[in-house]
Formats: sequence, C-alpha cells, structure tokens
Amino acid sequence: DLTSTQNCATTTALKLPKYHYGGLGVRGNALWDPVNAVTMLTSEGFDRTKGDSTKGKWVHIGGKVDGADTGMVVLIHPGNFRFPQPLRLNPKNPQLCIAPSQDGDWSIEPGKPYVSKYRVLVFDGAPDAKAIDAEWQTYSSK
Repeated sequence: DLTSTQNCATTTALKLPKYHYGGLGVRGNALWDPVNAVTMLTSEGFDRTKGDSTKGKWVHIGGKVDGADTGMVVLIHPGNFRFPQPLRLNPKNPQLCIAPSQDGDWSIEPGKPYVSKYRVLVFDGAPDAKAIDAEWQTYSSK
C-alpha cells in the first residue's frame, strides 16, 4: 500500500494546470519496449490503444519477462481526488500515469494536504480482470 501526502510548502496555493500527466507514474520493464511488447488493461476493459484519457479504479501494465507473462496492477482508492481517476496510457513507451490533472486545473492549498492512496499488486501470469476487481473491492472498503 502506498499513501502519498503532499503539502503546500508556502502560504500561497500550488496551482496545478490541466495536463495529461501529473500523479502516480509507473514505467514498465525495459523488455516491454518497443511499445507493442507491453500490455495494459483498465478496470473498464480498455487496452493501451483505447484506454488513454479514460478513467478507472485500477490499471494493469505487463508483458513478457524471460518468456513468461508478468505484470503489476495499481488499485486506486475510491477516496482519492477525482475518483475514478483519469489514466494516461502512454502510446509510445511502456509507461502509465494515474493523472487527476487530466480533468482540469486544481490546487494544493496551504494547510490542506493532498492525500492519495494506492495498492500495488505484482504477479506472474496474464491479468485476470475478475480477480483484480475482487482485490479492488477488498481494498476499496478500507
């Protein structure tokens, strides 16, 4: 589990503009480059080519390592800002980002920490959306 707490370092709000990145970024294994070697799957059933700029409650990135399927899933907590959160599935690299800034400008205010929570699951094998959904249900109830 990962909890990120970001505080404004000044007495003035940190203004964050709309952008397709900004949030939790994940870069896949070097073996998943060129980009056609990486697989991505969102909670909404989208792959890398159709999932960019969509929203999800979890996102998978994976590919082959030593000839075997491997991967990881990031589960997004429902208490996070702008949940379900926007996703950036990079079209050129084995990289993804959970990017709340895609939905527009926002700010981190003095005295009001920005807290985001994620659970990262690492596994062997191809992604099983039903099993991942069950893991998300367990995680989301916390």
